[in-house]
Amino acid sequence: MKKDRIISIALIALLLGCFSCASDASKNKSAKNQALIDVSITKQELLDQLTYYRLPSPDELFAQIDFSELEFNQGLLLDAKNYKNFLKSKQQALALGIYITDLAYVTLFNQNEVSMDYFEAVYGLSEQLRINSAVQEPLLKRIASNIDHTDSLMVLSQQAYTDIMDFLENNQKEDVVSLITIAAFIETLHLTLFYVNEFDTSDPIIQMLIDQRFTVQNLYAYAKMQKENKNVASVLKHIENIYTLYQELNEVPSENEAATVEKTNQLMLSGGSDYTITKEQFETLKAEVARSRKAIVAF
Repeated sequence: MKKDRIISIALIALLLGCFSCASDASKNKSAKNQALIDVSITKQELLDQLTYYRLPSPDELFAQIDFSELEFNQGLLLDAKNYKNFLKSKQQALALGIYITDLAYVTLFNQNEVSMDYFEAVYGLSEQLRINSAVQEPLLKRIASNIDHTDSLMVLSQQAYTDIMDFLENNQKEDVVSLITIAAFIETLHLTLFYVNEFDTSDPIIQMLIDQRFTVQNLYAYAKMQKENKNVASVLKHIENIYTLYQELNEVPSENEAATVEKTNQLMLSGGSDYTITKEQFETLKAEVARSRKAIVAF
């Protein structure tokens, strides 16, 4: 689908080697429309400016699809009671990404009682990872008191994700951010792919999946920055294979591509591209997501 955007040449270069996760959804929306970055500044300053560019949360990805006529399927989810079985920090971070996504899914389908189980799993894993101060007990009490209010639970689900990301970023735990976001994104693909019964490029879900090309690019670039960390390095292959597949999607250039020099060291580009996916590529994506998800949830 068409991607109208204005993006600096510095950002294009940086996305090949880095990605910054921010946690403010309103910032993300404004940054999608415009970015202008001075290429003469240092890499760290550039990273600081790119805090607007992050992965969408699972809630935001699911919001791109109309689930109103789809049926809830609990069999797709990782059992919330299993969270205590993840004993190593890498497994716990990956499982946290899975459970955050499953939490978004169950609140989306108004499964209020089930939601509490997944909130508890998210809190429990946060406690095991020693980041439970990001998801404090008052939040759990608010969840319990709003168990019959679906809209409130969805807001609290988003807040839990935001609080965790903020805490990790503020404490320089970028490796944990990488693990959580890789698992969360793969779980999002796993859940949405289930609802594609027949390959049809006009299917809104397939269109949503195609639209994730830039999300995958950003996620892979950010994870590569942490590849010196052995935990991230061992998981990088999962998103790398998906990234490679997305890079092979067919591009259909749009009209009115333009470039304008605004001032010294700054370049602004406008325009976008359409991308299409073949049935073979789609089937490959399904297989890769299933393989990666199976490896991630193993304990």
